[in-house]
Amino acid sequence: AITVTVDTTAPVLTISTSDLVLASGEAATITFEFSEPVSEFSVSDVVVSGGVLSNFIQVDANTWTAIFTQSGSVAPSISVADGAYTDIVGNTGKGDVLDGADGFIFNPLAVDLIGEITIPADINNDNILNANELGADKTFTAQITLGSDAAVGNIISVNGINYTVVQADLDAGFITAEIIVTVDGDLSVRAEARDSAGNTDIADTTIKVITVDTTAPITPSAPTGYLDNVGPDQGIKG
Repeated sequence: AITVTVDTTAPVLTISTSDLVLASGEAATITFEFSEPVSEFSVSDVVVSGGVLSNFIQVDANTWTAIFTQSGSVAPSISVADGAYTDIVGNTGKGDVLDGADGFIFNPLAVDLIGEITIPADINNDNILNANELGADKTFTAQITLGSDAAVGNIISVNGINYTVVQADLDAGFITAEIIVTVDGDLSVRAEARDSAGNTDIADTTIKVITVDTTAPITPSAPTGYLDNVGPDQGIKG
């Protein structure tokens, strides 16, 4: 018998940003995440307003990243139209739009307090933490890049935990926050910064956590008796 698998499911795109509120000239990392591997997707499929897209890189079969740098006075918008790409069997893909409806805006009065969030434990940079990368205590650190307007005394809340910026953080260029993993799956890391004047800046990222059992199996001990029909004194008699 011949088994035929029919795939008519359209791939879906999600566009996200490392920073929602952009100051003048500020840059953010844009991620194009598809629901499955796709083909025929390139930077020419991306429509951009209010800035410039650069450093367009394919991370894996269903993920691309780029740098968006704000410019001009037009509201920022990044979009991919329906039908601009297909999955690997030819199903037409659904597009997406990242704009003000998602909170992605340009604020000329905004301050650049924080930039992107990186996860040093994600050694191969695939946005997935496995058991080896996560460690036995099921925690990992997130590094929140400090922006050009960051100053000592700024408060940065990371997933609800407050951190105060000190001079050592400014010297390093980032603060470090400990993230506790309680369940497998997508885990959002959200940083909200506030300066002494009450100005705020926000950054987001998502990391997938997959806890894999990496414990080597225990080799069973050899039986004390065995059957080989050689002699009567070597083990189990049959």
